Amino acid sequence: MASTPAGTFDAPLSMKAEMSELVRVYATLGAVANLDAVGLTAQDNIASNFRMLSTLGNAPRGVNYITQPGASNDVKYFAYNEAVVAKEMTSHGFALYKVRKSSSTAQPLIKQYMRLSLELDKVPEGGNLETSLKALAQKIDRELAKLPENAGPRKIDELSPLIVQVIQIAGQLDMLSQIIPAEYLYDDVQGLINQLETLAKQAPTLSLAFSSLTGEELGSGFYDQLAPTRTAEFNENSIFRNSQLMNDILTSIHPEYRQ
Repeated sequence: MASTPAGTFDAPLSMKAEMSELVRVYATLGAVANLDAVGLTAQDNIASNFRMLSTLGNAPRGVNYITQPGASNDVKYFAYNEAVVAKEMTSHGFALYKVRKSSSTAQPLIKQYMRLSLELDKVPEGGNLETSLKALAQKIDRELAKLPENAGPRKIDELSPLIVQVIQIAGQLDMLSQIIPAEYLYDDVQGLINQLETLAKQAPTLSLAFSSLTGEELGSGFYDQLAPTRTAEFNENSIFRNSQLMNDILTSIHPEYRQ
């Protein structure tokens, strides 16, 4: 979206700002170091909102933490007591971590549910579609209920309609691509990708649900392009790297925070 004296309009995707590594480092440096100031009260120091602590042992009980994806026992990063921004980061990062850990149990169930509902698989012998879907839905909802509230929708009835909608859109694009050159579809496709990625960033369970299916099994060349299957993974890694950088800068200017 761009703003002009005549009003607002949808800006072309070529105008989208990219986040470079240099910009990331300087933005973090500005928040943690340049805003650091001594005032009459703790609230006077805006940089305190960005303070990220770390430990090699267990994080404090009841505190959300971030650790490197894939590491079983690594440095844990958690927010300083009064660090509002850092707490928001660790809360979201912890939700992403829990979603990733649940993928081994929840994802196969979601896949089975979606394949049955799309009639890609046959109903088990002796059963019926409605009963089978209801039983699967109960299992999925029990698994998703274990996730934090900020992980996104935690019921398959809330996740499946969006998946079906994206499958339908992907099918329409598959047909259009047969008669319209790809360059004419690019902006529309990229716009949809951006919208879905934004949704998945806010609700990580969407990535979990979308990644339960593939374009190959759906017979769609566009599903894998549209579906934000790896958004949660990239987002978790990004939060970890930013937390690590925030802690490195903090402990370099305030050694007393090293643990």
